Amino acid sequence: RRNRRTSQSPIADSSSPPDLMSPPAYVKLATLLTEAYLLANGLRDMFAPGSPLPFPGDAAMVSGLFAGLEKPTSEGQKALALCQLVGVLFVALAMAKLVTVFSNPEGTFLRRNLLLVLGAGDLLVCAFVQKHSQVLFDGHGADLLPLKSALALEGATFLVDAFFRTRREKASKAALAA
Repeated sequence: RRNRRTSQSPIADSSSPPDLMSPPAYVKLATLLTEAYLLANGLRDMFAPGSPLPFPGDAAMVSGLFAGLEKPTSEGQKALALCQLVGVLFVALAMAKLVTVFSNPEGTFLRRNLLLVLGAGDLLVCAFVQKHSQVLFDGHGADLLPLKSALALEGATFLVDAFFRTRREKASKAALAA
C-alpha cells in the first residue's frame, strides 16, 4: 500500500520528505538488533523451550531457566506453560516495537510517546534481570550480558530520541491543500 500524499511506501525510511518525521538511522539500528535477538528468544521459548540459541551465554542461561521443564509433573508443566507465555510476550512486544519504529513516518508525537514508554520498559526489564539473575540462574554460569546490553542499548536509544530529537508539528490540512 502506498501513501497517497507522498507516493511512498508505508515503511519509514531516510528519504522521507522533510515534513515527515521518520526515526533516525540510530534508532532503527538499535531496534533492529535488539528485536532480532528478542524475537529469536521468544520464538524459541514458544516452539522449542530449552533449546539453546547460538548467542554468547545462551546455553548456560537455558540450562538455568528451563531446568525441570522436561519433567512430566504438574510443576514441570506449569513451568513450561510459563516459559511459552513469556515467549509469546517477547514476540508481541518485539512486533509492537518494530511497528512503532518502522511503520508510517507520520506518527511524530504518538511515536515519541511510545518510545518513552517502551524505552522506560526496556530499562525496567534490564534492571529486573540484573536484580534477579542470581536467583534465576544461580549455579548455571549464565551470562545475561547480551540480554541486558540489548535492552539497555535500545531503552537508552529510545529515551534519547524521545527527549532530545526535535519534532515539528504537521502542517494543517488547509496548508497542505494550498
